[in-house]
Amino acid sequence: MEADELRPAVRRVSFDDEALSLVVLVAMLGEAASGRTLPDRTGPGAVAATPSAEPSGGSVYTEPQRMLASVFGTAMLTEILGRARADLLDRVRLLLDEELVRFVEVIDAAGDCEDVAAIRLYQAEFSLEAVR
Repeated sequence: MEADELRPAVRRVSFDDEALSLVVLVAMLGEAASGRTLPDRTGPGAVAATPSAEPSGGSVYTEPQRMLASVFGTAMLTEILGRARADLLDRVRLLLDEELVRFVEVIDAAGDCEDVAAIRLYQAEFSLEAVR
């Protein structure tokens, strides 16, 4: 049996890049929001969820996963979501690292703090609290 015969839906369904990216993003973020993961996920709090696991219909958290699982299969979907999650984490980490560099530059540009300034600030805070 050929690989193409195993997933005939892949040949019939096509998405443009933006639509597929959006559905993958919603599915990826929906995993954590719904408290459910795909069957091959393990770890604390991992609950197996299959496309038919929700008897009363779908939600905004589960429908993207159901749709993608029916098109790509559960194993491939797990791999896609894992790669998307890792890519998102790397991009966010890069942005935060750049902001940390800017923060350090601002602090360094302010110069050294006088020893007396901290004492004056503490006294001003104490006086303010005493007035209240």
